[in-house]
Amino acid sequence: MKDLTAEKPHLVFVYGTLMQGYHNHMLLEDAIFLGQAQTAEKYRLTYTSFPMMTEVSEVKVKGELYRIDEREFDNLDILEGYPQLYYRKEIPILHREKTYSAWTYFYTRGEGRYEIPSGNYHDVRLNKFYSP
Repeated sequence: MKDLTAEKPHLVFVYGTLMQGYHNHMLLEDAIFLGQAQTAEKYRLTYTSFPMMTEVSEVKVKGELYRIDEREFDNLDILEGYPQLYYRKEIPILHREKTYSAWTYFYTRGEGRYEIPSGNYHDVRLNKFYSP
């Protein structure tokens, strides 16, 4: 049996356009999808034309957990404008009643114009909030 931890050593939590069904998900097509997850701690999730998470205690953010390799990580860094536009940090993530340490991206330039009080970016697509 293959050791997926060796092949795909990094856990990453995504909460926006990298999730399944969104245009940037193509960057994770070779990643190992572990399932739905959420942050163990509270953060602020906002958006304008894309989602932005900041380290303000507000709501547990919902998203997806993946196992990725170095190439995939490099591609995510490029997309996220790391480290100028977003910085990455390992945070506790809840998945199937267990806590994991996973990388995620935090926005560096303030926050978006609109709040996502549910912590779920899918709600924007479902028009639960005002969308520009």
